[in-house]
Amino acid sequence: MGGDQKKILIVDDDEAMAKAIKRTLSLENKYDLKVAYDGLEAVQYFMEGKPDLVILDLRMPRVDGYKLCTAIRNDPDNKGVKILVVSAVINAANQGEIKRMGVEDTLQKPFDNNVLKAKVEQLIG
Repeated sequence: MGGDQKKILIVDDDEAMAKAIKRTLSLENKYDLKVAYDGLEAVQYFMEGKPDLVILDLRMPRVDGYKLCTAIRNDPDNKGVKILVVSAVINAANQGEIKRMGVEDTLQKPFDNNVLKAKVEQLIG
């Protein structure tokens, strides 16, 4: 992989969804993509090589998206890391909480692949 590729960590316990996101973004051929299927695995990948963008589901076993997002944002070294929440549970009731956690953008499942690509491009170019 080229050194100029932006790193994206996809975190979703739904394996089919995670693979679909990876497949969609791999078509662009400009991102270094890693997939984690729960929050603990995501922490490990995050520490191995800090991504430019985390695409994050909220509902997951062990460590959910809320806790993972909070952990990322509590470390000042991660200030430049962008977070895109992709979840079926985004609604008016939790939208404020999601924004307060320091999330740059959200995407409601199910979503259009072109919208996903546009949001990723907008966040990390």
